[in-house]
Amino acid sequence: MKILIIFLLSIVFLLSIIFLSFPNNEYKQLENGNILSPDNIEYTFLGNEGKYIIFGEPAFISHIKWQPKKLQHLNGNTDAGVYSLNHDPNLAILYRIKYNSEWAQLYVKKELSENNYSFENCIKFKFFDMENVFAGYYWPDSDFLETDFGINNDIDIHNFIDELKNNEIFTDDKYYFLKNPFGELWDFNGFIGYIYGFFQDIPNLAFPGTIWKNNDGLYYLVMDNRLFAISIDWLNKLGYNDTDVILINNNK
Repeated sequence: MKILIIFLLSIVFLLSIIFLSFPNNEYKQLENGNILSPDNIEYTFLGNEGKYIIFGEPAFISHIKWQPKKLQHLNGNTDAGVYSLNHDPNLAILYRIKYNSEWAQLYVKKELSENNYSFENCIKFKFFDMENVFAGYYWPDSDFLETDFGINNDIDIHNFIDELKNNEIFTDDKYYFLKNPFGELWDFNGFIGYIYGFFQDIPNLAFPGTIWKNNDGLYYLVMDNRLFAISIDWLNKLGYNDTDVILINNNK
């Protein structure tokens, strides 16, 4: 009996050595869906791709432990797992590519997850000219973060959001910031540019909206799947210069 106990203890010891010899530097997903880093920083789900805009190229960090390592869509060469954004040393958010979905996800540090990341809680708004509506969605350059125009004081932000809410247009239509609110799908005539709202804790993340000029000569903002009339005065404060804008026609 004593020999058997010694044998079993030896097996347990050897298994422990083998287990500890495996690298433990991969992120893992918890039962509640949160993601845990190797140094025990917990991240919670923030939103799916499309709700927010990210600045800078994602850089791969790690696969998710016990999950497939490649995206099982397209050519299968994309690493599934978590990415950093704009080389953020604090890793406030993680960009996640799931192995079984072509749509990316964003996760935020748990201590930041109670913050309100709606456009009403932005600390800064800026307008950017874009050559087309997709350039502001897929390829916004991190250099945009260094520009000093726009509105960023509490009074202007409060008045801007208040005026938007007072000029919201209510219809049964569904509004998406990649779609012309006055035209058909893939009709970008009247597209002017983007408005981005930025947050205190995550500088390389923005809440997006698109600006359109309708045949009535007025300007409109599509943001948060809602449609707002917006004045030229506010657009100018945000950084819009109508002499520099080239409208995209239906042939592009």
